[in-house]
Amino acid sequence: MDTIPKRIELFFRRKIQKFFADNRSTIVLNEPKKTFELSKPLKVLFLRQDHLGDVVVSIPLLRELHKVYPNYELQIVLGKSNIGLAPFLHSYTTKEWKYSKKFLETISLIFSLRKERFDVVIDIHDKASLTSTILIWIINSKYAIGLAAGASKVFSHRVEQKTESISHVVNLYLLPLLAFNIDTEKVNSALEFPRAEGVVKNNNQVLVNLNGSQRSRYWGTKNFIELIKAITTLYPDLVVKVSCTKDYDIELQEILANTTAIHTGYYSSFLSFSSEIEKSMVVITPDTVIPHICCAWEIPCVVMYLRKDSFEQWHPRNIPYKRILSQNEDISTISVESVLTSFQNLLSQEKLTQ
Repeated sequence: MDTIPKRIELFFRRKIQKFFADNRSTIVLNEPKKTFELSKPLKVLFLRQDHLGDVVVSIPLLRELHKVYPNYELQIVLGKSNIGLAPFLHSYTTKEWKYSKKFLETISLIFSLRKERFDVVIDIHDKASLTSTILIWIINSKYAIGLAAGASKVFSHRVEQKTESISHVVNLYLLPLLAFNIDTEKVNSALEFPRAEGVVKNNNQVLVNLNGSQRSRYWGTKNFIELIKAITTLYPDLVVKVSCTKDYDIELQEILANTTAIHTGYYSSFLSFSSEIEKSMVVITPDTVIPHICCAWEIPCVVMYLRKDSFEQWHPRNIPYKRILSQNEDISTISVESVLTSFQNLLSQEKLTQ
């Protein structure tokens, strides 16, 4: 929604970005090309200080650059919502930094990054980011690579492809590789996610995730109750487990009181919670992060999308899935029948039950 505060924020963002813009001439790339010296070891910083799911779909980028140039030193800036993935990134990065939005911590971060003397900074955000603009300007690396069209001139290189040629967000986030003379069409774009030790698959478990990253993704308590009742009636051998964050506890208790569903329990981190995904036969979710984990582990899923979710680029890949799109900006308008039918079709299609 275009509100007055939002317009004010955008106004100042444009002004600040214009102020920070330098005079470097931006090179626009839409194919692999060598535009700077690549043979010597380079120190590279990635900016990915947003959501957890965005880190997951950016891992093929980190993995490929590390594979092609193993002598490069790769570091990454993460945010509050995705810093939990830092240990997992050790396979590709030598250091992970946390951007907290707190003033004093941000100042400390900025000058710590500047002291690192990076050769290249890569902004993986596909929309202009004020935070990234400021970081790139102060870090003052020799090269700065970005995706965002119309973004600040702090980029020395901007990579792009025609919209119709970007079939998935993973392919979009691979584009910075063009500046390293890497053909993105030949890159392994498979997703990956860390597995917990000792997890045993339960071929009778259905995981129903209640919430997404925003309240607008909550499907509705009544809807979840009706769906769970229908599943357990039609498939009495299945065990339905439900998961959510603690701020949905009131809704959770009502669901538990009216169904035979079992709560997964609250986990200290998304990484620890992900073991419940790994155990499951099928996952039902309104969240767009969980399908990426399902892709990494080849777990079938039913996904409810808000119409605004840009399903075309964010859909699960290489796994059996069913998707339901809301007809407007209210996800609760998705019918229980449509979700149940999608679930049944997925079971039938994959012969997941006997």
